[in-house]
Amino acid sequence: MCFTIVVALAVAIPAVYVFLVGKAAHSSVQELRADETSRSRYFDALKTLVAAGGVAVAIVVAGLQQKVAGPPGILRSAALLLTSSVVLSVWTLLEMSRVYERARGRALNLRDMWSVLVLGYLALATFLLGFAFLGRLAASI
Repeated sequence: MCFTIVVALAVAIPAVYVFLVGKAAHSSVQELRADETSRSRYFDALKTLVAAGGVAVAIVVAGLQQKVAGPPGILRSAALLLTSSVVLSVWTLLEMSRVYERARGRALNLRDMWSVLVLGYLALATFLLGFAFLGRLAASI
């Protein structure tokens, strides 16, 4: 029951954030411009996801090799989710760079912004879910 709540929160909280950012941007789409400061902050956040996810995957793989006590399905799920998070974070970085270069000096296209938001949501949600599975593993040992 508790794990189900954690999973629901790991999916819902980033979804609410993306919805609110998208809603605010949709109402003022003509005023949105490419902002270097904002872009660098989001880049730093995504690079942190890549680094943290990469380290966590290395730890999980080491646990799989040493036959850590606990259900192996949880370890595999955590590794899959964290690896997906790293891939999606890098993809979001590339998409954000493409959108930024395309929008420099003119208004942002709403479709481009939503593509970055959806990829960012998927990266953050898979990251949180991966760590939720690691927490579940710690609780089951």
